[in-house]
Amino acid sequence: MLPRTGSSPPVAQGPTRDLPEDALAGNAFAGNAFKDAPPLGQALLDLLRDPVTVLLRRWNWKAAALSILFRAPVYVIASLRSGWRETLAALFAESAVCAGTAGFYGAFVQAIRNAQPAWATALVLTIFLPAVMQAVEYLVHWLRGTHHLHAVLIGSVVVSALSSLFNWFAMKRGTLLVGDEGKSFQRDVKRLPLLAVSFIISGPRWLWRAWRKAATRENSGQASERCCREDLV
Repeated sequence: MLPRTGSSPPVAQGPTRDLPEDALAGNAFAGNAFKDAPPLGQALLDLLRDPVTVLLRRWNWKAAALSILFRAPVYVIASLRSGWRETLAALFAESAVCAGTAGFYGAFVQAIRNAQPAWATALVLTIFLPAVMQAVEYLVHWLRGTHHLHAVLIGSVVVSALSSLFNWFAMKRGTLLVGDEGKSFQRDVKRLPLLAVSFIISGPRWLWRAWRKAATRENSGQASERCCREDLV
């Protein structure tokens, strides 16, 4: 039987336009990966219009679990000198804060992960969102009298900024999503090592590409200037 002509392969449709498996090593700030990505202002406005659906019904339990795993040790290490009771109390307090806030934080990241421009989204996720979380976290630990609070918060701020960028990086590639867009947690965990490596090298890769682009422009400008001088002669 002859193949049918004039027909095109089916195109996947749906609200999710996450990058495929082979794009895991792509640029962390791949602003052109989503041609129909919404503007950041529109994404934030949609969130404000229906916060119940975005933040409550899509509460990201995956982000909450990973936040407890990575952030709680910071408080454990800082509280070790105060005894095991203080250490356990700090651990439980931080776990409660992470479980209560990181899920909403993950839902927020998932809602705006494809928004453009990418640099503005990065500023929101690395400055605004961690600032709100740190304010809540500081209040909780200040009320319960956590020792060495200021030193702990410095480390926590760094972890918050890095975790925000990594969650954004992973969610743009279809990982750590919940709801209709999400996959199994087991599948996400298997992808995390490769994503972590890609995330670490994405910064140097971006700097290298920016340097090469600037060098190419400079060389092109010098070549054009020489051509103009030769024409005048």
